[in-house]
Amino acid sequence: MTAVHRYALGSALRFAVFRKVMAPAEALQSLAAFEADLKSEYLHLMRCDLAPVVAEAARWSERDTTGGGH
Repeated sequence: MTAVHRYALGSALRFAVFRKVMAPAEALQSLAAFEADLKSEYLHLMRCDLAPVVAEAARWSERDTTGGGH
């Protein structure tokens, strides 16, 4: 798990509440369970250097986006 995963989970749960597919209490319970898994070390946050990932994404975008639309 990285900080990006942690952010994405929280964002997805909040969006589910916004779309009314999940109750606020359910989202809070899911976040609490996730945080408990981190605290118990069942899950681990790892450092991730995103600079090389973003650089590669930029290369792909320059190569593919104008020709293929993706």
